[in-house]
Amino acid sequence: MQGGANVDGPTPRERAYFIGGDMFHDATTKRIGAFRHALTLSGHPCKPDQIIACGYTPDVGYRAIQTVLKGAGGVPSLIFINSQTILVGIMEHLVQFPDAAFANSVIGCWDYHPLAAALKFPMHMVRQNTQGMIAEDFGLIDKKKMDPQVIKIKTELLRPREILHNVTGDLG
Repeated sequence: MQGGANVDGPTPRERAYFIGGDMFHDATTKRIGAFRHALTLSGHPCKPDQIIACGYTPDVGYRAIQTVLKGAGGVPSLIFINSQTILVGIMEHLVQFPDAAFANSVIGCWDYHPLAAALKFPMHMVRQNTQGMIAEDFGLIDKKKMDPQVIKIKTELLRPREILHNVTGDLG
């Protein structure tokens, strides 16, 4: 969070915001839980308006970021975007701002899209290991293990401006 000895906690612009997802989806609830936990560890527990689980479509992303920016009085210090589909609507709105508007902001997305490297502001992205997920799925099928179970597949954090070449490889 941006500095300052504000005894009331961070101002709306100094807060972190989580945008996107569905509160009834397991992945969203886990991400929101981790988001809340990280904020609590930082000494700034999450307020209800910092979580906007409004769905995944670009149009709701556009409206959600408008609401966040209006309430924060500008681009907040941290925006965490739950999916690349909602990211499209958020980017559609954010590209209207000058570069200076992002000087004190960090933006991250829980999906990887190579075009994000071309944005005028840095975008941190998490890439899911889909090949690992598919291998685990077929491994369970081959072993005829159909009982429900949780298998965690490690993700990869990508730095801003990082492009993974040949992401789809020979898939088309």
